[in-house]
Parts: sequence; C-alpha cells; structure tokens
Amino acid sequence: GTETNGPLSLPDRDHQGMAGWWLKDSPYSPPTDMYAYIADWLTIYSPDIVLLHGGTNELYSSRGGDVTLNHLDAMIRRIFETKPSIRLVVACIIGRVPDQYNLTTENFDIYQAGIPNIVNSYATAGRKIYLADMHATLNKNTDYADILHPNQTGYEKMAAVWADVLTSQVFTSW
Repeated sequence: GTETNGPLSLPDRDHQGMAGWWLKDSPYSPPTDMYAYIADWLTIYSPDIVLLHGGTNELYSSRGGDVTLNHLDAMIRRIFETKPSIRLVVACIIGRVPDQYNLTTENFDIYQAGIPNIVNSYATAGRKIYLADMHATLNKNTDYADILHPNQTGYEKMAAVWADVLTSQVFTSW
C-alpha cells in the first residue's frame, strides 16, 4: 500500500489504511472516498487479503445507515470485480462512544445489522469473504483515546480480532 507506519519490529509496515476517508461519495475535494481508488490500489499492489473496516466516517457525518450499507456493498462488489480471487475480511465497525457527531443510534444500528447480511450474500455466491466482529470488542469506557479512536489497548484488541479471523478462517480456506 501507499501508507507505512507501525512499530519497526513489524516485518511489513505497508498498508492502505486511509484515516478519515469515506467508502464512497465523499463530499470533500479532492475526493477522499476509497471507492474511487480501490480498483487502482488492487491492481498496483495486488494484495491477497484485504481487511476492511469502513463506514464510520459516513455515519458520523449524518449519512444514513441504509446509504452507508449501499456504499459498503458497492465497495465490496468493486473489490471482487477487480480481483475475484481476493480474500476479504469485512468488519462490523467498532462501537461508538455516546452520541457524538450527529451519529444516531438508528443509523448506527441499521449499518451494524446489515453488514453480516452483505457478507453472507457474497459468501453464498462463492466469494472468499469473512466477517470480523469489532463491534463487541472494545469497551467504551476504557479502550478509546477520544470519542472516535481506540487507544493502544483498543487497537490491540482489534488486532486480536483480525488475527483470529485470519488464522481460524482465511488461512484455513486457502
């Protein structure tokens, strides 16, 4: 990926994590929506596995849960159209700290409830797609550095969920 960070002890610090970006139809200029770039990134960097934790920024910007689900579905579709053999791990996004940034419980709940349905529809169609449940992972009182982002403990808990899905599902299906 185009981004590099993390501890020097990591064997591969490259990634395509795009902090603050949207899944699709970002209102910002230049566009900060992953949908506009994902096909190029997949073609240039040719990853075997993609970990996708997306939709938070749309929800925090008052975008509806259904609209955000449609954008997630479009992103997943584009990923598989670009690289059909990829393994894709999609996260139910981390929980939210008390209502901030106009994030309604209804939109958040609609989005969270719909993610497994989208993942299951692609899995049923034969795609290599897996669900990582980040939603229940973090404690809102102890695992956040601010109202949006995990602290070190929170990130470690998220890493454990990614690692579990990779080792128990993705790598066993190779």
